[in-house]
Amino acid sequence: MGKDLLLTFFGGFLFGASVPPCRIWVSAYLGLALLLVAHCRRPMHWWERVLASLLWGLTSAILPILWATAIARQQDADFPSDAISWLFALQPFFLLALTVGVVATVAGKLWGERKWRGGNWILFVASLGVIAEWLTLFLPLPVHLAITQVPSEFVILSLAPTTGIWGISWLVWFAAAMLANFLLGHWHVDRAMGFGVGFLVLMFLFAPVPSTKGVMRVAVIQNSFDDPLEMAEGVRHADLIVLPEVALGMETPLIRKALKEVAAKTGAKIVAGLIEFNPPYNAAVMINPEGVEMLRHRKIHLFGAER
Repeated sequence: MGKDLLLTFFGGFLFGASVPPCRIWVSAYLGLALLLVAHCRRPMHWWERVLASLLWGLTSAILPILWATAIARQQDADFPSDAISWLFALQPFFLLALTVGVVATVAGKLWGERKWRGGNWILFVASLGVIAEWLTLFLPLPVHLAITQVPSEFVILSLAPTTGIWGISWLVWFAAAMLANFLLGHWHVDRAMGFGVGFLVLMFLFAPVPSTKGVMRVAVIQNSFDDPLEMAEGVRHADLIVLPEVALGMETPLIRKALKEVAAKTGAKIVAGLIEFNPPYNAAVMINPEGVEMLRHRKIHLFGAER
């Protein structure tokens, strides 16, 4: 049990390095793989699996919370230190431990059946992982591993317009399961595993290459209670200002007029989320400094209870 707990502790720490605000996206694969290895190395009691999953989830919180605290201090902001705030900060990691722990437990049980080892096991783990993530839509805070791939530029994120977050999460689960399969000493590659590897290779071959021409200065407005347009009006020296999803509420002539005025004052393009009326749509618009609407996008990958 000691070696298993050591694997889960180290795996959780590595996985945490991939969670925002940390940016080491490749560590998500090894961190998750080590938890799968811990669940498959030997038969475990149910309480051992629960303990390992909980330890992995809490360990994955270490780096993100420390990093967020450092950023807050750098920006002269207060990071809440009371018990309730810490429990709130740990909430997503508890849910992460629950989601990943269930998948790892099932994966460990199946690993004991030799006929499941190899490509079939890898594809099953990847598919079960995405199903488990989808089920968290019914929880207060949904969990998905796609968030670990935010800094990976266009290579992996190029799938998002087609598959949404689910395709990216599937790749994280697949790569981690494939790595765990190798770490457990099972090197056989069958047709199912070959299909998954081929899919990965094609994605990397045909993914768009990020452009390195020029630099764009982007200001991101994250408002809690303040008026997002007032916050945007105070931005200086930005080429693009981005407001949150549905930040402006219902779209009205008055809201459009105010958005154009802020764009003119800042001299920047503004992307703002708003709600279209009749029919209702969750939309985002881009306004240039001249007040001209350049682009409008209606959300197509709906989330949770959205319709």
